[in-house]
Amino acid sequence: MRVACFLALALAACVSADAVRCDDGRVCPATYTCGAAGQCYAPSQVAACEGKADGEPCTTTFGPGICVGGGCAGNACGNGVVEPGEACDDGNTFSLDGCNGTCTSDESCGNGIVELVEECDCGDADHPGATLCNDTFNGGAVCSQTCLRRRCGDGVTDPDEICDDGNNVPGDGCSFDCASDESCANDIVDFFAGEQCDDGNTLNRDGCSASCTRETQAWQLLPLAQFDPVPPLRSHAAMTYDSARRRIVMFGGQTPGLGQLADTWELDNNSWLPRATLASPSPRHGAMMAFDAARSRVVLFGGTPGGLYLNDTWEYDGVTWTQRMVTTSPPGRMAGAMTYDAERKRIVLFGGFSGTNHADTWEYDGVTWTQRTTATSPPGRRLSSLVYDPTRNVSVLFGGLGGVGLGLTFDDTWELDGATWTQRTLATKPPLRNGHGGVFDVLRGKVVVFGGTSGGSSSRYGDMWQLDATGWTLAGPNAPGDGLAFFGIAYDLARERMVVSLGTTTINNHVTTTYFFDGAWGVVQRPALPSTRSPSAMTYDLARGRIVMFGSELGGAQPASNETWELVDGVAWTQMAPTASPVVVSRPAITYDPVRRLVVMFGGRVGGTPSDRMWEYDGTTWTERTFMAVPKPGPRGEAVMTYDLARRRIVLFGGGGNSAFRFSDTWEFDGVGWTQVMPATVPPARGSHAMVYDAKRQRVVMFGGDGSTSTFADTWEYDGTNWVAAAPMTSPVGRDSHVMVYDPLRARVVLFGGRSSSELGDTWEYDGTTWTPFATPISPSGRRHSGMVYDAERGAIVLFGGQSTVPHNDTWTYGYPPVVAGEACRAGVDADHDGAIGCADAECWGSCSPTCGPGAPMTTCLASPACGDGLCTAVESCRSCAADCPPPQGDCPIACGDQFCDAPTETTTSCPGDC
Repeated sequence: MRVACFLALALAACVSADAVRCDDGRVCPATYTCGAAGQCYAPSQVAACEGKADGEPCTTTFGPGICVGGGCAGNACGNGVVEPGEACDDGNTFSLDGCNGTCTSDESCGNGIVELVEECDCGDADHPGATLCNDTFNGGAVCSQTCLRRRCGDGVTDPDEICDDGNNVPGDGCSFDCASDESCANDIVDFFAGEQCDDGNTLNRDGCSASCTRETQAWQLLPLAQFDPVPPLRSHAAMTYDSARRRIVMFGGQTPGLGQLADTWELDNNSWLPRATLASPSPRHGAMMAFDAARSRVVLFGGTPGGLYLNDTWEYDGVTWTQRMVTTSPPGRMAGAMTYDAERKRIVLFGGFSGTNHADTWEYDGVTWTQRTTATSPPGRRLSSLVYDPTRNVSVLFGGLGGVGLGLTFDDTWELDGATWTQRTLATKPPLRNGHGGVFDVLRGKVVVFGGTSGGSSSRYGDMWQLDATGWTLAGPNAPGDGLAFFGIAYDLARERMVVSLGTTTINNHVTTTYFFDGAWGVVQRPALPSTRSPSAMTYDLARGRIVMFGSELGGAQPASNETWELVDGVAWTQMAPTASPVVVSRPAITYDPVRRLVVMFGGRVGGTPSDRMWEYDGTTWTERTFMAVPKPGPRGEAVMTYDLARRRIVLFGGGGNSAFRFSDTWEFDGVGWTQVMPATVPPARGSHAMVYDAKRQRVVMFGGDGSTSTFADTWEYDGTNWVAAAPMTSPVGRDSHVMVYDPLRARVVLFGGRSSSELGDTWEYDGTTWTPFATPISPSGRRHSGMVYDAERGAIVLFGGQSTVPHNDTWTYGYPPVVAGEACRAGVDADHDGAIGCADAECWGSCSPTCGPGAPMTTCLASPACGDGLCTAVESCRSCAADCPPPQGDCPIACGDQFCDAPTETTTSCPGDC
C-alpha cells in the first residue's frame, strides 16, 4: 500500500495529508513553502533569503540563486525571474507564449531572432525596431512588419513592388508578379491586360499607339495626288460635323445602280477623302447620325438596307467604327431625326419609319438609350429635321412626312427643352416639306432649314429659312440650281459655313455637287494640283505647319518653273502667289530656320550654270540675301542643307560645280553670315546626297551621293566639330538623288528611293547603329529627285513627285497610321480620352513645341516657336494654346454654338449650349 501511494503521489493522483496546497492550486511537499513563479521552496531556500529583499543574491545547497517571493530560486530559465543573459522568464519552459523555452527571446517580431512562426527577423543595429529590412539569411527577401517574407499577393505593396492587390491574378490592374499596375505608358508590356506593346508614352504614330496597340509601318497614297475623289451619287446619306477633328463625316446612303452603300467619307476643308476602316456599319440608307462632343465620337443609329429596319448603334472615332452593345435600344427605324443636346450632353432621337411612323423620343448618353415620356409630343413622322439651338437650349423639330406612302407633309415647329415638347404657333413659317435639312448657323446665331420637297413630287426647294425666339424668316438667297432634297447637311464650325452635299434635284436625278453657304453660296472644289514634276526644293515650315515646295523640273518638253506651292492641312496643295520669287533654279539646297522662322534656299543651277544666290521665304514673299565682302559657299548645285537645332545654325555640305567637279567643303550659316568649317576628317566630295539632323543624338547624318565617277554607299555623321564615318552592319546600296528625313516620333532616319543603275523604290531606316530595310504592301514606284519632309503637326513623312521614266505628281505618306484616334490638338478637345487637352497632351508637340520632338534633349529645344512664346502661329489656336492665341482670333471666334464657353463674353444665360 505504501508503494502504491508513493507511485500515486508521483503521478499527482495521491496527496499526502500533510502536503502544502498553494493558493494557485499547486501542491508542495510537507515542510515546503509556496513560493513565487510556481516555486516550492525547501526550508533551506527560505532560510537563505531571510532578511533579504527580492532580487538579492543568495546561496543554498542547490547552488547560487536570487531571492524571489521569500525563497532562494535557482538560476535557471523558467524560474520566473529575468536573470542576466535572459531576455524573459515567464516561469515555464514552454515556447509560443511570449517567452521561448530557453528564455532567450520574448518572441516579438523585430528582436532579431527568427521564432518558430517567423520567416525572418532583422532586429539588428542596421534595422532598429526591425520593422523593415532585407533578411540576408533568407536570400535577401524583404521582411515584413510581421516577420514574414514579403511576397507578391499579400496585399502589401513592398518597396520592390509597383502594386499588390492581394492576389496573383493578371489583368485586374496589378500584374501577377506585382511589377506593373498594368496601365498603358508604364513601359511594361502587360500581355494579360490586353497590351500589344508599351513604349512608355501616350503618343500615336510611333509604333505603339496611345492605347498600347501595335502600329504598322506603311506607305499610303493620298487620293488628292492622283485624282479628285468625290463620293458616288447617293441620297439619304447620314452626315454630321466632327468638331474634334474639324471635318465633316458622311456614311452610306443609296444610289441608282449600286443600291445601299457602306462607305465612309470625310470632307476636310475642300477635299473629300474616302476612309477605309477596319470595321463598319452594314450598307444602309436613312441612318441617323450626330456628333457627341462630350465624348468626341460620331454616333450612328439604324437605317435600312431595304425592307429591314435596323436598330444598331455605332460610333466612329476617326479611325474605325465600333458597334456599341447597348442594354436598351429604340426599335429599328430609318429617316428619324437626331441631334446633340450640348447642355445635357445627350444624343436626342425623334421619330422615324419602320412600316409606321414613330412618335417616340429617345436619348443616348454614350452607354445606353433611354426613352423619354413627355406630356405632349409631335405626331409621328419621318424625314424631318431636328436641330439643337444652343442660345435657347432647345432642340427644334420642323416638318417631315406622316402617314403612309406619300402621307401627310408637316410644316409645324416643335421644341424640346429636355423634358417637354412644346409646339410653337407661328404666323410665318416655311412651306410644307420633308427630306430637308437643318443646322445651327453659328454666324447667324439661328436655326436654319434648307431645301426638301413638299411630297413625293419632282419639285425641290432651294430656299433657306431661319428661326429664333421671335419666329421664322426667309433667309435667302436660294441655292444655285433647281433645289435639293434627301441630301447630307452639316455645319462646319472651323470654317463657319453650312455644307450641303449630294441628294436629288428630282426623283431620279442625283447630283455629286457639294455646296457651302457662308453668307453666299459656293461649290466645294479642290484647288488645282501641282503638275508632274521633280521638285527643285521642298521643306517643312514648323511655325505655319505647312510643307513648302519651290520650283520644279517638269520633265519632257516642259520648262522648269519657279512656282511656290504649299500643302495645307496635309490635304490640299495650294499654289501661292508671293510678291517676289527666286529665278528659275534647279537642285538648290533648302531647309527651314526655326529661330528666324524662314525657309532658306541656297545655290542650284540657273540655266545649267551653278549659282551662289540665297533666298528666304516667310510665307508671303521670297527675299534675296546678299553678302558683301564676306565668305560664303561658292556657286554649286546638288548641295544639301539641314538645320542643327543644338547649335542653332544651318549646315551645308558638298554639291557640284560642274559635271566633273564635286565639293567636299562644310559650311555653317547662323542667320547672319556663312563660316567655312575645317574638320579634321572630311567625307569624299559629292553631290545629290541626302543629309538630315538627328535631334535625339544631336548630329547631322549624311548618306550616299554622286562622286562624279561613282555613287557612294557610305554613312557619315557630323557633331559640329568633325565628320565621322559610321560603320553600320547593314546599309542601302550606293545611290544618288535619294531623299531622307528624320522622324522624331521614332528617332529614326528614313531614306527612300534614288538612283543606282536604275531608279530605286526601297525604304530604309537608320537608328544610329544600323540601316534596316522595310518592305510595305504598297510603296511609291522607283524614282529619283523626289521631295520628302516630316510633317510635325500630323506626325507623318510626306513624299511628293519625282522622276523615273516619267515625272510624277503623286503625294504619299509614310509612318504608322494610328489604330486608335489621335488627339485633336488645335480643336482643344480630348479626342483620345487620355485626360490631357491641347498643349497639355504630349501628342500635340507638333503644334505646341515643334522644335522639341519626343526624345530630343531639352537643352536643344528652341523657345520659339512654342506655346507660351507670345506668338500665335498657324499651328496654334485659342483652344490648344490660349496663352498665345486668346479668343477671338485665328480659327477661334467667340460664337455661341462652337461648343466652347468663352467667358466672360458667354454665360449660362446667353449661351447655355456652350456653358
